[in-house]
Formats: sequence, structure tokens, C-alpha cells
Amino acid sequence: MISFPFVTYYQKILNVSGLPFISNHAFNFWAVVSQWKDIPDTKIFFGMPYRNWGYLITSFFIFLILKRLLRRKFDVYEVFLTAGLGAYASFLFLTRIHERHFVQVLPFLMLLGLYNRKYLYLFALLSFVHFFNLYHNWPV
Repeated sequence: MISFPFVTYYQKILNVSGLPFISNHAFNFWAVVSQWKDIPDTKIFFGMPYRNWGYLITSFFIFLILKRLLRRKFDVYEVFLTAGLGAYASFLFLTRIHERHFVQVLPFLMLLGLYNRKYLYLFALLSFVHFFNLYHNWPV
């Protein structure tokens, strides 16, 4: 379950994506860096390709998320939170991500909302952001 974002990224996005840019209309970290320009993820940025920067940053956050999980008790709440945060980190920092890939985060937030009401508000807010991101790409 925790490897799902990485397996999906490798099999469905990295190997078959037709757009080799650092951000493909997604509201993520690379959209801020690229200012919505089509920058190939193989272009060198501070001595490394953007793609490798995405792997490095995502791995760092996944490490912190897993470290947090290992320090706490394993219950359903913690596993869903870990999976949701891992999917969110993947969406934010991996390259070649489209706006539709954010949907992997939402089921975990919805399930967390059943456990704790504050996550329902976060789910509603991020669902709206996701909808706006999809709508933003409509004309393209």
C-alpha cells in the first residue's frame, strides 16, 4: 500500500507519459519552479536533472513519513495517514505529474475523515483544490 504511489509513478507515468516535462499542469512544487513553462525533466538544475531532484526530495519526505509511522503504534489511522502523506509527497515532488494524479490522495483523506472530523474539512478543501486544478486544465 505504501509503495502504490511509486509503483504507479514508475509504471503508468514515467514509462508511458507523453509529456516529459517537470509539471504537466499540476498544482505542485514544480509548477512554482517552472512558472508553468514546459521544462523537460531531463534538463540539468544545480548539477542534476530535474527528475533526479524529484526522486531525491520525494524520498526525503517518504523517509520522514515512514520514520514517523515507525515511532507510533500501527493502527488503521496511522496507516491511512502514512499512505495519504506518501501519495501527497509523490504528487508534489515527482516530475511528469499531471493534475489528475492528485486523486490518489483523496481516498485516504476521506477514510481519515471517518476517524477524525478535522480530516473531513481537509478533504473538502483539497477536493476543491483538485477540482479547480482539473478545471484549470480544461482549455488545454
